Amino acid sequence: MEEELQQLVKECYIASPANGLSSVSVGVFCTKHCVDLSHFALVFAKHVAVEFAYGEIGYGEASCAMNCLSELHDTDLAGLPLEIYQSFDSGEYHRSSDPAAVIAWQQYTLPAIMDILRREGWLPRV
Repeated sequence: MEEELQQLVKECYIASPANGLSSVSVGVFCTKHCVDLSHFALVFAKHVAVEFAYGEIGYGEASCAMNCLSELHDTDLAGLPLEIYQSFDSGEYHRSSDPAAVIAWQQYTLPAIMDILRREGWLPRV
């Protein structure tokens, strides 16, 4: 499953600015893994968040993947997938109140993603 999720993320990035998450590729994934579209959104968002937190994918790739998920037909983001999407979205722009040296995704996205991962128990316990 992980390799297929990695491939879907890669397809998002390669197809940008078009949506690399096609209903066909998502449908194949859902059928193979016996998940519906709302559960796919959670599995995909969790994968993106964890891979980003561990440095396996960069902010640009992760944000692109979450944008693709948000634009996927028949998907209404809610709950954790929406929260993860909003965390990546918050790193896409520099706020006028931020000093020039602030990197938005480091200031806003990374801490939000780490909080979600901790809260949901998706980080290894030490």
